[in-house]
Amino acid sequence: MDVRRLVVGLLAGAAGIAALAGALARWAGTGPVTAAEVLATRLEAAGDRSLAGGPFVVLYPPGQAEAARVVLAELLHDYPAEAADLGARLGRRLYVVLYPSTADLDRTAGLSPAQDDIGLYDAGTIRLAAPTSWIRVRPWQPVFAREGPVAHELGHALLDAAAHGNYPAWFNEGVAQYEDWRLTGFVWLTPHNRLDGPLYSIQRLTTAFYDLPDQSRAYRQALALVRFLVARGGPQGLRALVAALERGVPFDRALEHVYGLSPRALEAAWRASLAGRGALAGG
Repeated sequence: MDVRRLVVGLLAGAAGIAALAGALARWAGTGPVTAAEVLATRLEAAGDRSLAGGPFVVLYPPGQAEAARVVLAELLHDYPAEAADLGARLGRRLYVVLYPSTADLDRTAGLSPAQDDIGLYDAGTIRLAAPTSWIRVRPWQPVFAREGPVAHELGHALLDAAAHGNYPAWFNEGVAQYEDWRLTGFVWLTPHNRLDGPLYSIQRLTTAFYDLPDQSRAYRQALALVRFLVARGGPQGLRALVAALERGVPFDRALEHVYGLSPRALEAAWRASLAGRGALAGG
């Protein structure tokens, strides 16, 4: 009997026996069952198909086989470059779930369907809305390659795999956008998120990132700050920062160790660079 499969199946049907499942999984020598494995079992039981390659398993509903193939190809293409940028590797399989629409994605993630998300990363799982649900032109594949969320969400997954949440939200979103920009050239630009307008303090970006009223501005600043760090310390600096976070060094101490900057000093240096709009500005 595949004990791990049994444990995952039990968890999928009855979340209240998590302690028993964990004990059985450890007894089986395979480690604790993850939330991603529970989700995967539920989706497969509900009729989803799966497509595996490298460290990735793409779960998709009927009618989305082509989308699953494209998503897997993007993941396999982006993974080596992003892993090298961050000095991080996925330690176990990463499940990627395709949903029929943005509303389905948000609803199953416990969010308002009005958010219209096309992708998100949560608890070891990448969730994506089917490309045909938000890309209206055909063929949709070129648009997905330029504007899709795969590179962004993979950046979140790799940072989480290495540092396990030991970083502020602005760094999390900045790194994900940095990887997206590096691989696709995409930057979220709006008429309201110019860097020569009002800016949030790094304290607000740290303590209230997702509650800030202008999310486009918060995200733009997060990307600019990470690009500033890379311009200042090179790719090796970013890898060194992630490595320190992986060792459990608190973010502020790791930042000072690698770059010689406290968060307030980082903000001051970055704002000063904006005046000259040189390479260090990161915008």
